[in-house]
Amino acid sequence: MEKFWKIEEDPSATNYSPNETACEEFFQRTVARDSSGRYMVRLPFKETVTQRLGDNKKSPLHRFRLLENRLPRNASIAQQYRDFMAEYAQLGHMAPLSDFGDELHPKYYLPHHPVIKESSTTTKLRVVFDASSKTSSGISLNDALLVGPVVQDDLRSIVMRSRTHKSS
Repeated sequence: MEKFWKIEEDPSATNYSPNETACEEFFQRTVARDSSGRYMVRLPFKETVTQRLGDNKKSPLHRFRLLENRLPRNASIAQQYRDFMAEYAQLGHMAPLSDFGDELHPKYYLPHHPVIKESSTTTKLRVVFDASSKTSSGISLNDALLVGPVVQDDLRSIVMRSRTHKSS
């Protein structure tokens, strides 16, 4: 019976933790749309952790050098990777870091690597970004961000809703 009442509970009633509430409020305050209609969302940093994020240039640079050594072995994958990075820059998702960074807005290098799936019919290469990579202080970018609440319905609720009939 308890599970039934939990499913039937008012969806506007929330049991968010203080961190989830802070993250949700931050999102509501900062989400916006640009002139092209795309959503722009700022990262919800934990204020206390951001100052301790630390330097992280060494590890991503090492990973990038390994990647540069690996890519020439497969010209097709190398071209797909270059195309992805060019598109990413063209879309404004990344920019040269020399244009940014000061004491108020420190630099952060986001490690990444390509993942190849030969059996894929659409995209054989996708790039994976590693925000869990630790900085010199032992804190990762993921550690410095608030974690928001789960906003999707759980699978059981979706299945239950699909089994109910709309009344006429």
